Order: sequence, then C-alpha cells, then structure tokens
Amino acid sequence: MAERSRIAWKLNIVFATIIVVVVVVSGYLNNMADNHYALESAREVSKFNSQTILTSLRDRMMTRDNASIRERIRNLTKESSFYTDIQLVAHRGEVVASRRGTVGDMLTQKARPCRVCHSLPDVETGLSISSHDEVIVLRNGERIVSVMTPIFNEPSCQTAACHVHEESTAVLGLLQVDSSLVKVDALISSRNLHTILAVLLAVGLSTVAMFFLTSRLLGRPIQTLTNGVRKIAGNDFGFRFKIKLNDEFASLATSFNHMSSRISTALSELRNTKDYLEGIIENSADIIITVNPDGFIETFNSGAEKSLGYQREEVIGQRIEMLFADPLEREVAIRQLQHTDNVVNYEAHFLTKDGEVRHVILTLSRLRDPDGQPIGTFGISKDITEEKRLQEQLIVSERFAAIGQAFTGIQHGMKNMLNALKGGAYMVKIGLAKNDLEMLQDGWAIVQEGISSLTEMSSHLLNYVKEWRPEFKQVDVSNLVGGVTKIFKQMAIDKGVDLQTRISDGVKPVLCDDKLITSAVIDLLSNALDACLEKEYDKGETPVIEVRVDTSTRGEFLLIEVQDNGCGMSEAIKANIFTPFFSTKNKRGTGLGLALTSRVISVHGGAIRVESASNQGSKFFISLPVSGPNQDKEDIDGEKSADR
Repeated sequence: MAERSRIAWKLNIVFATIIVVVVVVSGYLNNMADNHYALESAREVSKFNSQTILTSLRDRMMTRDNASIRERIRNLTKESSFYTDIQLVAHRGEVVASRRGTVGDMLTQKARPCRVCHSLPDVETGLSISSHDEVIVLRNGERIVSVMTPIFNEPSCQTAACHVHEESTAVLGLLQVDSSLVKVDALISSRNLHTILAVLLAVGLSTVAMFFLTSRLLGRPIQTLTNGVRKIAGNDFGFRFKIKLNDEFASLATSFNHMSSRISTALSELRNTKDYLEGIIENSADIIITVNPDGFIETFNSGAEKSLGYQREEVIGQRIEMLFADPLEREVAIRQLQHTDNVVNYEAHFLTKDGEVRHVILTLSRLRDPDGQPIGTFGISKDITEEKRLQEQLIVSERFAAIGQAFTGIQHGMKNMLNALKGGAYMVKIGLAKNDLEMLQDGWAIVQEGISSLTEMSSHLLNYVKEWRPEFKQVDVSNLVGGVTKIFKQMAIDKGVDLQTRISDGVKPVLCDDKLITSAVIDLLSNALDACLEKEYDKGETPVIEVRVDTSTRGEFLLIEVQDNGCGMSEAIKANIFTPFFSTKNKRGTGLGLALTSRVISVHGGAIRVESASNQGSKFFISLPVSGPNQDKEDIDGEKSADR
C-alpha cells in the first residue's frame, strides 16, 4: 500500500503542479490582458471626457467667464466621483480654475501638468499632440488617469472681443482632467481573486480526480504486481496474475506469468538434473569426493564409504590428506592442477579405516564458480586393488607360459639338431668301420652343421633374453643400408637373385644403435634371399629383392622397406612370424630371427609390419623416429597410416 500511495502522490503532485502552472500562467496572462484593456478603456474614456469638458468650457473661455468655468468644474467633480480633479491652466502657468488647487497659483515647468511637455527633448512635439495621459499613483495608493489636453490658439481666439492673442502663441493653456481608477482597480482585484479561486478549485478537483484515477488505474495494478513479484521472489513460482483488462499492465502481468512459468519449468528441470546427478554420484561404485579450497572434505559418496570403510559423517570437515597413504601424493596432484584444470589417471594409494592400502586411479578436476574463481576440487577415484592383484597373477602366469613356450621351442629345436647329430655320428661310425671315406666326410659334415645350429641357437637365445642397453648416436642409415646390401650383392648374384637398392636424397641421420639396426636389416635380407630360393619361378620370371630407404611425409620418421617376390606367407604364418621359436625353415631356422628384429625396432621406438601373400612375395616395413625412441607411439602409428 505504501508503494502505491507514494507513486499516486508523486503523480498527483506532478499533475497538480502542471495544472497550477498552466492555470496560473494563463490567468496571469489573461489578467494582464484584461488589466491592459481596462486601463486602455479608462484612458480612452478619460480622453473623451476631457474633450467633452473642453468643448463645454469653450464658450465660457471665449467670453473669459472664469467664474462660470470654475462653477462648471466644481459641478462636474461633484456630480461624478469618476473625476478627482479638473484644472485649467493658462500658458504662463497660472491656475485659472481647479477643484483642489488654488486659483491664481503659478506652476513651474517642472510641476505637473507642465512637465509632461516641457520634459520632452522637443517641446514643440509635445505641444503638437491633441492630448497626453499618464497613470499616477497617489500617496494613499489610489491610481488615477491624468489627461492633459492642450488648448491651441485658434483663429477664432485671435479675433474674440474679450481678449486678443498673438498669432505666434501656439498654446493658450491646457486642461487637466484626473479620473479615478478605483473601480477599474476593484475590477482587476476581483478578477485576480476569481483567478486565484479558479486555480485553487482546479488544483483541488484535478488532485482529487488524479488521485482517484491513479489509485484505480495505477495504484491497484502496481500493488498487485508488487505482491506478485514478492511471491515470485519468495520462490512461489506457482503464482499467476489474474488478467482482467487489456492494457500495458496486462501485458506486464502476462510477461511475469510467462517468466514465472519458465523459471518454474527451469527450476523443475534443475531439480531433476540435480537429483539425477546426485543419484549417479551417490550410486556410483567409484570413490567420489569434493574438497573445498582449504583442503577440507565436503562430500563423500556411498562408493567411497564402501571402498574406504568410513561413514561420511566421520570424514566430512576433515582434511583430505587423512585418506592418502602418502600425503605427498596429494601435493603432487595439486601441483599438477596449477597448469591445468584436470589431472587424469593419476595413480595414488588410499588408506582405509582399517589401515589397508588401496590402489586407486584418480581423476582430479578443479571446480570453478560462474566468474571462473576456484571453489574446490572434484575427485573420482577407481579402486584398482583387485585389478592390480589379478594383473600381477596374470604377469606371473604369462611368464610361466612364456617359459613353457620357450622350453618347448628349445626342446623341439634341440631335438631336431640332436637327431641330425646322431645321424651324422652314425655315419661317421659306419664310415670308420667300413673305412668308407666318403661316408665319413658326409657324416662329419652333418655333425658340424648340427654343432653350428646349436651354437647359433645359443647365441640367439642369449641375445633375446638379455637386457639390451643400446648405444644411441646419430647414424646415416642410408650408408648403413648401402653397406649391408653390398655384402649380400655378390651372394645374391651367385644364387641368381637380382638385389636392387633405392635410397632417396636428403635422408636425415637417425638417433639409433647402428649395430642393432644393421643386425635387423641383415636378418630381413637373409629371409628375403631364402624366400626367393624356396620358390619355383615360372618361365620368364626372375627372383628380385628390392631395398628402399626414404623419409616420411612430415620428416619425423625414417622408412626402410625390404620387398621380395619369393614364396610369400599365408595369413596363419604371417600372424606368428614375430613369435619366438616360430620358424618356417624346418631344420635351418631357430625361430628367433624376426622376434629379435621386432625387439630391436621396438627398443628404438619404431614399428615393423609385413604384407605378404602365398607365392607372391613379402614386403617388410620399418619406421624409425628420427629423434630417437622418445617419440609417442600414437605419432608413429599416424605416420604409418599416412605413408601406407
């Protein structure tokens, strides 16, 4: 009600002020105009009366009947209160007749009415007018209109019998008629009073009318809007305005209803979303904890209770470090947040209520308010203690499986080699018994070959299982590959194989171990040469081995390709060629060559793959990071995809 009254009164004051100003100004202007017209009318009447009196005195002045003139003047002033004084003054300043003055007095040029003309710069101009009037305020405050009418020297005056005037005398005297403005002033005062009453009446009526209108048209709608807004501000979003009229307030009420409806809908959606998110957090099996900027726990979900054994009431308000087996892990994670708002997959160790250490993977995020200011941290931790235990068991199982596989491969290879040795030894024994030199030589050759195979297997086994410590340095791989192909060139020619080498210009040096890379290239060339020798070529077809060295598109990797058109491999064989002790060379292979090559490339942070088809040849691809083994595996894969 107070708000409505204040607005109504303010509007009333504004409207009343406008009306008062308009009425007062218009009344003032009207009064000024009326006063002006009344005064002008009084002046005109006074002038007319002055001429009438002068005319009535003409005959008496022509006969110089001064007594009759005085009597006439006294009668006129007695008969009408309009005249306050009538005075006849001769040219020399002598008072001939007057109601108030003394007959015979001499007036100076500075005395009224003589000063009217004699105060002018040009006296002749003043004497030439028919009459002159002015408004005079008497000592008692009464206003009069004083009309001074010159009496000119006419020809009839010059020939009159009573007295004769010279022709050079322009003015014989003047008649002064003073008329009272009491009635005019009373009329003006009455009009002023009426104007004031009209202003007061207009102000009163306008105030009452405006107060009624503003109360009905503004006050009530404003009060209704105010009450509604207070309800909306008090979270009563179900409130709706009742719209009865079709005006601006109705449009405003409609807008408020629409806004309230939208806010209600948005709040409902927010509550549902909040409940949904809280349900996800609460029912999540992961450990979800929020911490304020000072490091005190604020929320602790049921997953955290189950994993760590605490009830949330026991930890909320406590420092987060109480949950870490090593509080330093928390400090390290927080330091990482200085450069980013997220720390992902950070491995840490939580301490349960019973003192048990749990392995967790922690994802930590910084919480910010709408202005971007940090307000805490939000952590989601996954308990991987059981996964760690199973992983360790799996590693142990895989190690035992690898050992079993290795022993199986070793046993199988040694069995074949020992059988070969037995056969050779038997032939040596028979050759000695029969003194058969040829059989003795053949048997001894078999024994030597078996000893060589056992030695090679032993060397490969040692190379495969030992912990390598490559010596990285800048190596010109194009020269390295060129040197290896020179070694194999004559051997290939002797066996009818065309060995071709294509090395691109501008190949960058690579940070690598030249001995290990040389070993890998030799192994690939040896396999390619064996694949060509195992194939029976059609007529017109010749065995070919091609070695290419190039740089990747972005220059980050060095590419080595060894391609042959030999016997090729089936999909089953291709899937196992990098597996230790897997060989397709029967008695001649150890099954460790390509496994060693794969390990060499892996140590250098590179990748090796193969494309092959039965009886169509094979193509091996090696990619080595130019900057050494620190290159990310994802970048290597990306380069491989781009160059395929």
